[in-house]
Amino acid sequence: MKFDPTLRCCKPTFERIKAIPKNNVQKSIPLVLLIWFVVFTIGQLLELMAIAGMKRSTEDTLLLLYLTIFETLAILLFCVGVEKRTFRSLGFTKKLAVPHYLIGVVLGVAMLGGSVLIAKLCGALSFQGIEQNIAWGTLAAYLGGWLLQGLSEEVVCRSYLLCDVGTHHKPWTAIVVSALAFMALHLGNPNTSIVAFLNLFLFGVFAALLFLRTDSIWMVAAVHSLWNCAQGNIFGVEVSGMEIEAAIIRFLPVEGKDLISGGAFGMEGGLGVTAVMLLGIAVLLFDYRKNAETVSAAENAAAEA
Repeated sequence: MKFDPTLRCCKPTFERIKAIPKNNVQKSIPLVLLIWFVVFTIGQLLELMAIAGMKRSTEDTLLLLYLTIFETLAILLFCVGVEKRTFRSLGFTKKLAVPHYLIGVVLGVAMLGGSVLIAKLCGALSFQGIEQNIAWGTLAAYLGGWLLQGLSEEVVCRSYLLCDVGTHHKPWTAIVVSALAFMALHLGNPNTSIVAFLNLFLFGVFAALLFLRTDSIWMVAAVHSLWNCAQGNIFGVEVSGMEIEAAIIRFLPVEGKDLISGGAFGMEGGLGVTAVMLLGIAVLLFDYRKNAETVSAAENAAAEA
């Protein structure tokens, strides 16, 4: 493995978009962000209309998870219909899709579990025991919801925003812009803090690097989905300020140690997650030599041609 600060091995992701005939990907970052906001807002309005049509409350967390499908569809329709991008350029690969997703499932649970372990060892979480009368049907329903919700945010922030900005700008510019946008999506969440926003930004950086390293949406979507599912439905901790009723075991933050546990915001508000995210980013910043050599070979072949 070797460090690759320029992220040269990520070039195929962006070059693929440039190669699309008559693509309409904008060069201006402010314009890309404006379009991103408008299309995302349209998706959210469709969610609210669906909730109103079903005469349900916007506090119905499980329902809201499933309705994030509207945000996904709004972005996909814009990217494919207006920008003329292909599904492959959005990260929807066929090759290795299943292995990537399964690896992401394991990675998401492991990373969240590591954060819980750090907080527990620091005395910031109190184990309350195994839940009585576990509602397995409800847990299964939540899993399906998290799978859609995690995919939705990755399509919005990585498939669209990261790739669009990276098409005409340096990879690090695209990574930072998409991470800041991801953080901004959570501005309205309850019980936020400076550490929470820092961790949301760090997760955005980690997710962008993982997306670019795999050149696929599947692994990062699985990490995102299973992180949330493990946090709320396995360990019984708040998910970005939202309390999840159905869980297998239950941990509660210890009073006075919110800086480690995240308190009422959940694990993302604590330094335990900061440590895990920094470790994940550090690992991803060391690029496998095989990938670097593949890019170099492709560049040499192009130069010779």
